[in-house]
Order: sequence, then structure tokens, then C-alpha cells
Amino acid sequence: TVPSTTTAPPTPAAPPVVARITRSLNARWRGPTSPTGPGAPLIPSSMFLTEGLVELAFSGGTEVILQAPVDLRLEEDDQMFLGGGSISARIVNGSSGFIVRTPSGTVVDYGTEFGVAVNCQGETEATVYQGKIGLRSGSDPVRIGDSKLLIEGQAGRVDQAGKITETPYHANQTIREMPKYSGFAVPGRRLSLADVVGGGNGFGTGDWGSALDVLTGKRIEEFYYPGGNGVRWQEPPLDDYAYAPVPDHDYIDGVFVPVSATGAITVTSAGHTTELSFQPVNTRFGTGIGNWSKPPKGKRAVNPVLNGRLYGIPGRPAIMMKRNKGITFDLAAIRMALPGVKIEAFTALCGISESDRTPGNKATASFLVLVDGAARFVGSDLTPASGGAAVRVDLSDRDQFLTLITAFSAVGNPRNHSVFAVPALELVLAQNGIEGATPEPRTKPEKQQ
Repeated sequence: TVPSTTTAPPTPAAPPVVARITRSLNARWRGPTSPTGPGAPLIPSSMFLTEGLVELAFSGGTEVILQAPVDLRLEEDDQMFLGGGSISARIVNGSSGFIVRTPSGTVVDYGTEFGVAVNCQGETEATVYQGKIGLRSGSDPVRIGDSKLLIEGQAGRVDQAGKITETPYHANQTIREMPKYSGFAVPGRRLSLADVVGGGNGFGTGDWGSALDVLTGKRIEEFYYPGGNGVRWQEPPLDDYAYAPVPDHDYIDGVFVPVSATGAITVTSAGHTTELSFQPVNTRFGTGIGNWSKPPKGKRAVNPVLNGRLYGIPGRPAIMMKRNKGITFDLAAIRMALPGVKIEAFTALCGISESDRTPGNKATASFLVLVDGAARFVGSDLTPASGGAAVRVDLSDRDQFLTLITAFSAVGNPRNHSVFAVPALELVLAQNGIEGATPEPRTKPEKQQ
């Protein structure tokens, strides 16, 4: 007899490494085994970043920053599928290019730096920081619908129907550099409303010292020292003021002066009104609502102090709302831009800076937090000696508008640096995460416009 021989089955080839983690900050993936450390290899797979930031270096030569929450699939060394959330990408020298597919569109780079965001409805928005990209409707690599070339300083959106429209360009749309240190805002966990006031996305991209004109809704720069831009004092007669929309930021619905001859004050673009239980005795107000910060070298500033701690610094931001001011944030727009998260609460400290405790200063102010026009927090007649009052307002998915108001209630001309310090939207992962993020076929589209 001839002994039988058996041949061992061939060993399956190891999946290719398409990217490696270069840096991460406060990163947490769905699932306990996903790596976060520098150098960790990543193979083609689906991943869901629930918190923090992760920077990837793709083998094809592209650097990508993921901002939680983000649902993605790594497909090849120069291609990924973004099911929901925000990324930024930088094409380095020697790269073969990069492709980002989404549920509604495809972004094809032509040597560039760009950002891509996919909202709760699966709409795709692309922003070009340098170079140019091709924005296409649809993820199908074979069937190409509408397409548009976008260059530096342009942005475009693909809606659910596949229609491409040009949208306003915002330089602070996505995080483009990994922070060196952990800050107050953490993607997927805590959104800073002070950063939003500064024109940012809530996670550190805003400009410290930037402000909004409470009369026009337009942006004011260099809001950091007495007598500078944005500190123009107004003392008109008691009257009704128009609600001013803020055109340059989707997260901010509008701003207003909470002074009214009739008592009714419009606080949202949807027509919600409120009647203050008190009227400001002194109707004077400065025109700026600012993202308070330490000033540039050589400039003067009075940073707020509450409960013995300094605020208006990167780790403890503050919204300066000196005298009589109001600002309304659009919670629905924020939810739309952050698929997979739930806004659980608004938290802050409010008060008049303890640095205003000067002899003879009789400053008093009241602080209100409204949700859809209804008062959810009232801090009445606080003084510089009161310290910071803790604010927590629980929020539901039905709540659309969050309004912050300061009302000056002292006569004379006392100092009153009234602030909402560490103002945050507390975020938690939604129960169902990001829905509708199933990747389309993985065939690579051709790089042609």
C-alpha cells in the first residue's frame, strides 16, 4: 500500500494595514479592544469613535483627523467611507490622493486640505482649506451623478436627493490640528458654547476674543480690552429692540437686548417670547457678546473671577455678557451636525466677576436660562460678592432653542462683568448611535471630475 498524503490548506493572507494611529486625545472607541495608542495598525474594518480625537496616517500618504462621534469604514490605504460625523484630511507630499465616500456623496481630492461632515440626514458637506477637490453626488463608484469642483475657500453640500449646492465657507468648520493638551471641550462628551460664540464648532476651533454685536448679529473682532471694538456703550430710552439673527453660524439662532417697553421680549427666530419678572433698571449695554480670553501681549483685560477661580482662559472659557444681553443657540442645528449623540443638559456657572468688588460698587444682575422661551433657571440680583451660581438645565430631544440672558438691575454706573463661565452642552452617546451608515460597494471611483 502507498501511504496517503494530505496537503495543509494554505494560510490565509493577513489583511493589509491601511493606516496607523499617530496621535489620540481623550479617545474612546465603541468596543473595548479598539486601539488608541500611537503606531497601532489598522486594517480594513468598520469603526465608531464615541469620544475624543484620533489622528490617522494612511499608508497612501494622507493624514486624517477624526472628531467624535464618527462612524467610518477604512477601505483602502487611500479610501474611506464616512457614515456620519466630521473629519479633516491633509494630503502630504508623495501621496497618491485620497477618496472619502459618504451615504450621499463622494469627495475626491486633487492634492489638498479639506474637511468632510455628514449630518443626521446623511447630507454631506465638504470644505476646502487648501487646493481643490471634486464633490460628487452618490457613493456608487460606477454611477456618477451631479459633480462640482471646489477650490480653496469654497464649500459645498450634497443633499439626500443628490443635489449639490455651494454653501458658505467657514474656516472653523472642522478640527484641522491635533491639540497638544486636553481642553474644556471634548468631542462626543462636552461642547463649549463659549467656543461657538467665538465662531468655532464647539470643540476648540473658535477665536478667543471674538464676539457678536448684540444689535446686528455680525461678528466683532478683538473683544478683549476696555474701550476696544465691541465695547461701545449704548444707553437708549427704554424701548423694544429687534431680534437679530446671526448669519455666520448655524449653531447660533440670534442675539438681542432684553429691554422692552411692553415687557414682551422676542427670544427666538421662531417667535418665542418671554416676559421678564423684573425689568433692568439701567438700560445701558455694551454691544458685544464675547468669547472671553486673555488678551494679546500689551493689551489690557479684566478676566472674570468666580468663587476665587479665574475664568476666560482656554481650560475654563466664559461668555462675557456685560450688562443687558441675550443670545439664543439652536439645539436642533447642533443635533443635526452631531449624529449619534444626545444633548443631555446645559451646565455653567453664572455671576458678576469678583474683581468688581470695589468700594461703592452696588452692581446687581439677574441671569436667566430659557428653553423655547420658558424660564428653566433664574438667578436673581446676584452681586460681585455672590460668587458663581451653578446652573444645570436638563434637555430633551424636543427642546429646540436655548437662551441665555443677563439683565442689569442697579442704578448708577457700577462695574458689572457678568458672565456665563464654563458654558457647556453635556453630550452622551445616543442609544442607537449613528444610523444609516452601511457602506456602499467598495470599488474605488476614478479620480476624474
